[in-house]
Amino acid sequence: MTRNPCYSDGLDLGDITLSANSNGFSPGGSMKRLLITGGALCLAVAAIAMGSYVKVAQDTYKFPAGSAAATAKCQLCHVSKMGGAKWNAYGLEVKAAMNGSKVLTSAILHSIDAKKTGGSSQTNGELLKAGKLPG
Repeated sequence: MTRNPCYSDGLDLGDITLSANSNGFSPGGSMKRLLITGGALCLAVAAIAMGSYVKVAQDTYKFPAGSAAATAKCQLCHVSKMGGAKWNAYGLEVKAAMNGSKVLTSAILHSIDAKKTGGSSQTNGELLKAGKLPG
């Protein structure tokens, strides 16, 4: 009999133990399953919400396929591939232009097109339209 690598004999998460049985998971694991599913759902919603920022930038500047800007995704504005609290120089410009808004628009991005982030000799708009990363 081959074991399913997705399941183990038991998963201990502190006071709650989720264990496999022939029908899937034991009834005692319902709360744990709910918490795990809820956490995964929250992460997925956050990823989709932030992914829409990338889409706005891509739709605004029409990055050339395979260019640095097209493949940067979250790193267009963030230091990390996963986004997060650390912003790069261009991201700080975008954040300031958003002025606390949670919605990124083409107008917000275009409002900083004329800036030369990070000492670049070209403007943000020129760099992004060429598929390059500002800053």
